[in-house]
This record gives sequence, C-alpha cells and structure tokens, in this order.
Amino acid sequence: MTTFSIGIVGAGLGGLCLAQGLRKTGIDVVIIERDATPQIRNQGYRLRVDPTGQQALARCLSAEQYQLFCATCAQNLGESRLLDPFLNQLHHRRPEHWLPSSKVKMAVPNGDLAVNRQTLREILLDGLQDHVRFGQALSAFEETSQGIELQLAEGQKMRVDLLIAADGINSVVRKQCLPQAEPVDSDTITLYGKTPITVETQAQLASAWLQKVSVVFAEGFTLVIEPMIFQASMPQLAAEYAPRCRLSPIDNYLYWAFIGTSSRLGGALADNGIELKERILALTHGWDTQLRALLALSAPLSLSARPVYIAQDIPQWPNERVSFLGDAIHTMSPAGGLGANTALADAANLADCLSSARTVQQGIAALRGYEQEMRDRAQRAMQLSRQASARLSLGTVPAA
Repeated sequence: MTTFSIGIVGAGLGGLCLAQGLRKTGIDVVIIERDATPQIRNQGYRLRVDPTGQQALARCLSAEQYQLFCATCAQNLGESRLLDPFLNQLHHRRPEHWLPSSKVKMAVPNGDLAVNRQTLREILLDGLQDHVRFGQALSAFEETSQGIELQLAEGQKMRVDLLIAADGINSVVRKQCLPQAEPVDSDTITLYGKTPITVETQAQLASAWLQKVSVVFAEGFTLVIEPMIFQASMPQLAAEYAPRCRLSPIDNYLYWAFIGTSSRLGGALADNGIELKERILALTHGWDTQLRALLALSAPLSLSARPVYIAQDIPQWPNERVSFLGDAIHTMSPAGGLGANTALADAANLADCLSSARTVQQGIAALRGYEQEMRDRAQRAMQLSRQASARLSLGTVPAA
C-alpha cells in the first residue's frame, strides 16, 4: 500500500494514460485540468498510434478498454501511397520509420493504428471521472519538505507529494521550473481539416482515397490524407467491448493535413474556415482534379492552421518531487507521428517505475529512474521527428 499521493497537471492523452497505469497500482492520483469539460475544444481528428504507443496503452488500460481502443480504430490498411500533385507514384520518398496501417482485428497489430483523437481521450477518461478536476487551472506551485503546494487560478490550494507535468506545450510547470526551455517556433505550420464521407461525397471521390493513406509531396510542403472509416458506431462499439465507457458518435471522414514552411503555406494567423479553404484551393491550383475535388468537399468549420513548435533539448530541472512527460518537456513536430506515441511511452514507463514505490522517498527515486530512460528515448524520437519534418517540408525536392 502506497503512502504518498501524485498530482498530474493536464488531462491530455499522456496524463490520462499515466493515471490509468497508476490506478492499477493503487496509487492515489488527482488530475488538474484547466478545460471546463473534455469536449470544450477541438482535440484533433486523427492520431496514428505506432507499436510503441499500442504497447503503452495495453500496459496502462484494462483489457476491455484496450480492446475498445483497437475496435474504434479506422479500417484502412497496408502501405501508404506516395504521390506527387499529379498522382504519379514516388516510392523513394518513404521515411524509414513509417509503418503500414495495421489490420485492427489482428490479435497483435503489426503496424500503425489510426484513431480519432477525441475517441481515444474518452477511452482514457473511462473510470477516472472522479479523479479529474476539470476547470481548475494551475497558476503556480511551491516545493517544500512536506510536498508540493499547488496554487490554483481560482484561489484554491492543494497539496500532493509528487507532481507530474503533463500539461503540454504551454506547460505552467515548465514555465516555472525551466523558463529557459520554452519550445521554439520551427517556422513550419500544419493546416488541417476533414472531408465528410457521405453518399454524396463518395460519388465524387475516387475509391483509392477511401482505402489507404495517401501522401502528396509538393514544392515546400506535403499533404497527408487518411480515410477514417469505422467498423461500427462508437456507442455501439463501447456497448460491445466496455459497456461502462461512454463514447461520442463519430461519422466517417477523410482526415487531411498540410505541413510545410510557414511562408509557403501562408502562416497560421488566419483561423477563418472559409479563408483557409480559399488558401488551400489556391495552394493546389493546377493539381490533379481528384485531389482538388477532395479538398473542395471539406467542411470549412473543420479547418485550422497551427504553428509547429519544437523543443531544443531536454534540460535538467532542480525540483526533486517534480517530473515531466510528453509535450511539456519534449514537444516535437507532428511530421514524424512520434509526439503522442512518445508521451504514451512516457506514461507507461513512469507508471511502471512508480508501481513498486511505497514511500515518498521511493517515489522520488522512481522519478529519477524514469527520467534517465525518458531522456534517451525522447532524444531519439526528437531526432527522427526533425528528419521527418525536413523531408516533408522539402516537398518534391529529391531526398538526400
């Protein structure tokens, strides 16, 4: 039986995965989340979970929850199509670490799985509702010999023995501990949205777009298109695999995202869907008519442009009762598909390290052991992410 408590700042994927893993060990955990509800803002439309992320989820979730995760993944499979804007094949452009989509009904997936990000978050929230304090933002903390005193924005205070920062790229904990470690603007952006898959849109789209991932390399940017077609409705899948879990309905859609230099894609300041759609159609002027039709059918309200920030390094921090995971300490470009998977691996490994701790001092020692492994693994992922970002931003320029 443990004799210490853990506070997690941030109810994103990494923080919730950690909480699920800790709950298995009987460690008392509370999660502080500034958002008022889990649905208050867009969580993104698609996340590719690689074998590392899958293993982390399997370790932290219950068997029923993990089966539900697999069941809710999209049905596309096989190697992705690599194309130029005129649909010519570009086999030589495949990054080395990219894996094919996996058949989700396999007992052990052998490739990536694609899941709606909000769906995965709802699965990770299952059973943790009483542990998450939504609408409570952390404003500051103080480390004392008795623990960590948390100051919440509403004037409330809370004490925990150990604190885990899982509060993302704008981490309040990192800003206080490591003000010199702020992520830097990479001068690239992502411009993303989705195209609904309906009877009407299917009649206008070539079937190839609905079968597997397509990656289109252009000059100075790349477009990724992935069909998100599910085997059944999310509530139906929840009722079958984990009846206590509540999932929001999700209609089938094509997820797509541009990534490239800010100057080439027009910057990330505009957040008006109609203006962004006009920008996309201007960027793709002269492209194959199939591609332009797919983008023209996109839902304007789904469009968004975001700058890409990256961490330069993972510095040491002076607080012995504090640790970090995910984007709070090693944010990276989405180009390599490694950021969320690295955060999930952080969560599973940290839960394992803490599982045998019974006292505060053993918990502190567990944090140090986790951090050594996390730094090595995250540094490798950051390097791969930088390479993938450079490759995708180069577009049709021949790969080195």
